[in-house]
Amino acid sequence: ILLLLVTLFTVCTISPTKAQSGRAIEVHSEKALYQPQELVVLYAKVTYNQAPVAAKDVAFQVEGPPNPYINFTFTGGGRTNTSGIATCAFRLPWPDVNPEASVLGLWNVVATVDIAGVVVLNTTTFKVDWIIIITRIETLNEDLQPQTSFLRKKLVVFNLTVENRAATEKIAVIA
Repeated sequence: ILLLLVTLFTVCTISPTKAQSGRAIEVHSEKALYQPQELVVLYAKVTYNQAPVAAKDVAFQVEGPPNPYINFTFTGGGRTNTSGIATCAFRLPWPDVNPEASVLGLWNVVATVDIAGVVVLNTTTFKVDWIIIITRIETLNEDLQPQTSFLRKKLVVFNLTVENRAATEKIAVIA
């Protein structure tokens, strides 16, 4: 039985992308930063000697940030099209208990495919965080001067400083 296991392991070799044999898989997501409950679409391009490989099944495994509450793992798959591209989509979770500690952080992706009898893999990461965050809140009076205590029915002005962590312009609603 031991000889059979050794034979099985030697037949299935795993190579990183861009192996000397010309086999390659490139994996990426649509963007580097997502917010909770957003749809993530993963892409993997499979090539052999730099030519796209169609009709190959690609396995995707996504692991959320390690934490003491809920460690999320998502597995899925997709078949390459004529351009050698497979896709896989999933929605980021938002659990009822400790959601920020469980979801926010760095997520790891592994894409795996068998190309001409050799298993090839590649990895990527993406971050989950709030895209717009409030970095400072200041209370002001009606003369726009800083003030921390107010009488009843007096005007209170809030001066918010926000940071846009996205790579593009975003519209934010602060409620």
